[in-house]
Amino acid sequence: MREDNISIEKIWQGDDFFEANVECSAKTIAASTRVYVSNEQFSIFYKLLESFLNNNAIQSVSWESGPKGNETTPCVVFVFSKLDLQGHICIEVFMELDDGGRLSDHTCCFFVNTETQSMYTFVQHLPLMLNNDNIGYRVSLHKSR
Repeated sequence: MREDNISIEKIWQGDDFFEANVECSAKTIAASTRVYVSNEQFSIFYKLLESFLNNNAIQSVSWESGPKGNETTPCVVFVFSKLDLQGHICIEVFMELDDGGRLSDHTCCFFVNTETQSMYTFVQHLPLMLNNDNIGYRVSLHKSR
């Protein structure tokens, strides 16, 4: 049985964007896709998650790696939601899968569960993804899994 996890690995770097392999898994599914993300958009991702974790008034945030649809490269969407006061967090994952079909037809959506401390660790490592020398750098929600 699979464990809930999100892993993002930088596999290529351009001038102001990079390509990442995004792997997500839950108990009954695992999926991966490659996305292109601007450095600015990834910085927004980091700041959004930092605000989400540090502000009790924010109960849910969402982020898209880029536009969805057949006219673009694959996209991943995350919706982070606080479930309770004990620190449980549910992440809705939506992925367009680049497996030879139309991106609008080849998608998956599922939930990844985690807790606040794992999210804090994950978020602390995100800025290193923006270092141009970090090809191969990987950030995982659950390192031990």
